Amino acid sequence: MIRRIPLLTLFLAGSVLADPTDTCSDLTGPASCTGRVLKAEGNKHPWSVARAGGFALTVTPLGKSKTLALWPSVSILGGKGEVLATGSNSAGEAATLDVCVPKGALSILVRDTDPKHVETLKGGASYRLDLKAAPDKACFGGCDDLSDAMTCRDRATENAGRTHDWKLAKGGGYAIVVEPTGASSTMKLWPAVAVLDDKGAVVAQAEGAAGAAATVETCLAKGNYRIRVRDHAADHIEKVKGGVGYRLEIRPIEGGKCKK
Repeated sequence: MIRRIPLLTLFLAGSVLADPTDTCSDLTGPASCTGRVLKAEGNKHPWSVARAGGFALTVTPLGKSKTLALWPSVSILGGKGEVLATGSNSAGEAATLDVCVPKGALSILVRDTDPKHVETLKGGASYRLDLKAAPDKACFGGCDDLSDAMTCRDRATENAGRTHDWKLAKGGGYAIVVEPTGASSTMKLWPAVAVLDDKGAVVAQAEGAAGAAATVETCLAKGNYRIRVRDHAADHIEKVKGGVGYRLEIRPIEGGKCKK
């Protein structure tokens, strides 16, 4: 499909705009707004997320002509400008992202897949941005303040992985299972899991090969511990845009007895 014809672009540019008002400033949590891309670098909208969780993000081009409308490219950026997730649609249709985001000051970058296109349009290319909560995607920060036996989801974005506080009110035998999420066996987490005591000493540890779950079985007295989740390769996590997700399960070992 041939997308752009310069003469048609100059002739029909005025028909692209559907909403002249930019209402996408200072986004907070779920939201809906409209904006316009005027320059190749696109628009960066501040987005404040009060609680880590899942969101469905959609950027819909406005205007009757798909050839002249925005072909959206959208990225979610972290507080340091790092890319947490990205998506695009190069056919004049809506671009969507189902993502897990951390709490904090983030931003949403909306551009055209063809950087040169919008600057040929008088008045730019308009769009509607929709942010909807998706609770089933809540996989950031879900494993904070662990206690006893429970199940949660979380995500690591740095090579150091994540370390979760774990308060154990009752001693006994426990299995700690870290199951990677994601479809790619090469890109997802290959978990290296360790249980640390309150002094930082490793009590027990295990690794999961080729993207498989890792299970640590250990006998513990009541007290305060930490569960550290990393990748077995020291430099892998930061190579994956948006980091790597996992499901963490802590369960008592049925019938298990601690060895003296």
